[in-house]
Amino acid sequence: MRCLHGLLLLLLTLLNCACHSQPRVPVPLELPPLLAQRSAHWGSALSGAVAGAGEPQANAAAIAPAEVPTLLWEVLALERWPAEWPQAPLEREAGLVIEAGEDQLLLPVSRLGTRVWRTQEGSFDAAVTGRTRELHRERSALPGGATQLLELVPKAQTGSLLGDLARPRSLEVAVSRESSGTLRVLFRVEGQVFHVPHELEDLLPGDDDEPNSSAAVQGMREWIGLREPLQQAEQGMSVLMRSPFDGEANALLVRIRIQPGDATPEHLQAVAEARERLSARAAEQAERVRTREELEARRQGIERALRAVARAQNHRAALSFVATSSGAPLAGELAAALSEPELNRLLEALAAAGDPSRLALEDASLGWTLERVALEFVLSQADEEGLRGIWLARMSIRVGALAGSVEDVRDLMQSSPTLAVFEERLLAENTIALEDHSAAVRVRAFDWLQVRKAAPSAFDPLASEEVREDRIEALEEMQSGAAQEFPEERP
Repeated sequence: MRCLHGLLLLLLTLLNCACHSQPRVPVPLELPPLLAQRSAHWGSALSGAVAGAGEPQANAAAIAPAEVPTLLWEVLALERWPAEWPQAPLEREAGLVIEAGEDQLLLPVSRLGTRVWRTQEGSFDAAVTGRTRELHRERSALPGGATQLLELVPKAQTGSLLGDLARPRSLEVAVSRESSGTLRVLFRVEGQVFHVPHELEDLLPGDDDEPNSSAAVQGMREWIGLREPLQQAEQGMSVLMRSPFDGEANALLVRIRIQPGDATPEHLQAVAEARERLSARAAEQAERVRTREELEARRQGIERALRAVARAQNHRAALSFVATSSGAPLAGELAAALSEPELNRLLEALAAAGDPSRLALEDASLGWTLERVALEFVLSQADEEGLRGIWLARMSIRVGALAGSVEDVRDLMQSSPTLAVFEERLLAENTIALEDHSAAVRVRAFDWLQVRKAAPSAFDPLASEEVREDRIEALEEMQSGAAQEFPEERP
């Protein structure tokens, strides 16, 4: 009996040792249930869906799917803030925050406490980051002129009033690809801010006393954007930010990568799905903006944005941020290049453009409003013989061959109801200008088209007329063939 009892003790000891010798499975990182919502539209993140917009090239059907890059992005939750990782705060790069509220304020910092850091690549080290959890991973296609958005929203919200103060409720990452191929990244955070009256300023979140009815909790939405775009050569970026959600995660790591497209079936399907979603969203937006209420709301938004630029402490940085983020390249370039007196005159013109009596309902778009004012500002520098010097150079970069004629630029502006139509007609006019009798006009048009990858291959604007015509005819045949092969992709 003693032998049996000893044998049982030995077996129990061995089993206990075996259990303790097995590696412990880490407890999953706890977070509230999150809902990942994906969307896409033609236009920038700030402008939103632009009615009538599409791929910036008039020959969009001729753009092979393999020429559309792949967008890779993932969002990871980290248990601890990785202080040992190489990182740099982006306050200088992302120091402009747009709050969508009554006044559309431009702020130097986030009222919701959001901060972002650019991080270098590195492997995960449990000693540095603790537990990790993948929140989202996706591969999609990103046509030029489009914006892809990912929104993470908690499915349920709990907590006391004071515990919920200044707590973000959702996070959205927006990646926009401009026609030049550069990427712009914006983070949108939605939350609540506790506005405390003067007599309650000593009441801080976490105190036991409940605020009285004179204290208000107001919803707030902020966009935190990087001032400088990302070049494709950089292949993307990684951004570290404080987690806006409840739970055990202290930080979020957002990785964004762009890769060249290819001819694999997976990529061709991704491009087709992206264009289908974008077309559906454009059709939906076109139907919505036909109502006067929608147009009036958009016009009011433009007024608020223009007033915010005028009130911002740094007018130059504010205008640059709003212009580049809403798809107004000339306005953004002027914000960076003009002298202080010139910039003040441009701001005065923008303030006048926000007057409801001058802001047409039919083209109530922030990007188009900014760009029209910028174009007219440059055109106002012309004398009897047209634009000269730096003003001609700026206009040439923007409109190509049309820069030599003030009247042609004004006619094109007045006949274009939207920024998308203006861009499409610019492309058509510069393509026609390749056949102009003036070599200077042909060179200016070719350089403009070449930057946008829309020039005929092996075309020489200084070659003989016969050689030039051959190359243009080859381009027209290629566009015609592509239109027959992909008719559904034409915007």
